[in-house]
Order: sequence, then C-alpha cells, then structure tokens
Amino acid sequence: MNSALSQRPRFPRALARTRVGVAVLAAAAILLAVSLAAPGGTPVPLAPQTAGACGVLPVSVRVKTKFPQVYARQYKKAIPVELTNRGGYRVGGLYVQVYTFGGLRLGSSPAVGNLRAGNTKQTTIKLGFPIQTGKVTFVVKGTNKGCPPGESISHVVAFHSCKTQLPLTFPNPPGGFASDYGEYLSVPAEAEEGQAIFHARSRVYKFDGQFVGEDIDHYSLIYGKVTFNNRLRRRLAKGGYTMVVTGRLNQPKSCGAKTAQVSMGFK
Repeated sequence: MNSALSQRPRFPRALARTRVGVAVLAAAAILLAVSLAAPGGTPVPLAPQTAGACGVLPVSVRVKTKFPQVYARQYKKAIPVELTNRGGYRVGGLYVQVYTFGGLRLGSSPAVGNLRAGNTKQTTIKLGFPIQTGKVTFVVKGTNKGCPPGESISHVVAFHSCKTQLPLTFPNPPGGFASDYGEYLSVPAEAEEGQAIFHARSRVYKFDGQFVGEDIDHYSLIYGKVTFNNRLRRRLAKGGYTMVVTGRLNQPKSCGAKTAQVSMGFK
C-alpha cells in the first residue's frame, strides 16, 4: 500500500531511547494524526480545556427583594439583580436586559464586565417602563471563555400583585344568646399556613354600621392562633355583628393595609 495512512513514521533510534525523545515522538505522532484526519491536511485546532459549552452562558439571575415574592409595585424605575457564574470558567462582557414575552425591551443594565467561576456581581436594570404583574424574560448576554462573542441565556421571572385580603380565618366564631356576654367579646382567629400578619387590630360593628367595640391586644405580629378580645362599649343586643381585622402583610408598603372579617349572630 502506497497510501500515507499505511506508512509508519520513522525517527532516529538515538532520539527514541531518551525520555525527551519519547515526548517528542508522542507530540509528533499527535500532530501527524491530526493533519491526516483534517480535510486537505490542515490541522484541526483543539478546543480550550477551560471553555464551557459555547452558545449558552452558565449565569443565573436573581431579582433582589426583601419580601418572600417579587412584587411588581417594587420596580417602577429600576430592578436590582444579582448575576452568579455557576460554571467552572470565567465569562466576560456581561450585561442583562429584560423583555416582555412579545419581545418589547423594558430595560437594560450597564456593562457588568467579567465574572469568575462561582462569583456573584450586582447590577441594576434601568427601566423604560414600570414592571407590571405577570412574567417577563431576563436575558443575560456575554461571552464564555474560548467561545465566540454574542452568547446568552434567558430566565423567566414572575412578578406578583399585592394580596387583596389578610390570610386570616375564624374557625369558631361566637354566637348564642347576647345576654351571655358581658364586657368583652372574644373571637378566635388563625393565620393561614403560618403567614405573617403585622400590626393587626380588630373592631366590631353591628350590621347597620354602628361601632360596638375594639380589641385590647394590639398584636404586632400574628403567625399562628390568637384570640381578639374586644372590649364592648355597650352590651350585646340581639342581632348580627361583624368583626373587621385590619393589618399589613409582608409586601411593599404601597400595597396598603388589608382586612379580613367574620360575621356573628346573637339571639
């Protein structure tokens, strides 16, 4: 066979007998194999060993908030975010943008620069429009080490609306004969699934809107079972009553105070 593939390369015996010679021979054999395997005999460049999968950045995005959820009311002019490199290599040229599902760009951050493996950087997305309730897409753009520029990764984030009422239930509201109650009307309550309610106050009204009494406990925090002990301004009479509890939830102040109520009837 006269093919180049069938010929074994020959090297001087003296060179092959030394350790240096062995290394040289190995390197030469690799270069020969690469040149023969490539079209036209052109060497195929080896991918950098530290590079990741080109095309997708190993960078996560977290919207900064002090609340259990991200609320749309928090972000009218800007969104602070954290970018974390979860890969094993450096990524560079980073910046992040936010888009609607329809492709409208809502805002963009300045250049973040390079981010080493395992590190986190903070940046701020300046908004052209306030965030609304719903889902948007954060797109991180940059370059993996050893890859062409212009790579990206997308993250969908849901922004929530304010809760409309207190997560408070009243398992055993009082009832029976009005004459059985004296100076106080005690009403048990329980926070749903341990949710926190701050600065809760209760007030009792007749069905016609007449104020009857209010609690004496003034709970600064409710997360379990409590009892609202309402001091009555006058003795209960036959008829219907409503106790209204007002408080705040762990959400932006702009959401305002919320209420929960329970109806009671007495003979």
